[in-house]
Amino acid sequence: LWKCRRIPHHCFFTCDKVWNIWLSCYKWLRVSIVLPNSPEAHYWQHKNFLFSKQEQEKWDAIWALTVWCIWCLRNEFIHNGGSFGATTLMDKITFNAWCWLKGKVKGFDVSFNQWSVCPGESISHMMCRSSF
Repeated sequence: LWKCRRIPHHCFFTCDKVWNIWLSCYKWLRVSIVLPNSPEAHYWQHKNFLFSKQEQEKWDAIWALTVWCIWCLRNEFIHNGGSFGATTLMDKITFNAWCWLKGKVKGFDVSFNQWSVCPGESISHMMCRSSF
């Protein structure tokens, strides 16, 4: 998985296993998407969803958190001989996104169960007064 360490965009966006993580993540978020090959296009495509400013900040956080979780898994793999676990990675993305939003967003009172089942709906139906 992490054989091409000198090509960051491959490790985070185009590697088959990571590509499938992104697809799983968007499926979990209930977003239909065609993933681009470049990191810039990937970010801007995610950034250009039609959301309110408050919603977009939360979606941006999820995108950044997904990249961070992939980074952590990559480091574990390279430095400690860890293995790639797609389910474990999705669990980390789900849990860390919920923890981050719970800690940073006023009015984010969504249960973890509700969040893990339907995160997009959880963000869309949060009170408008919530902000970072």
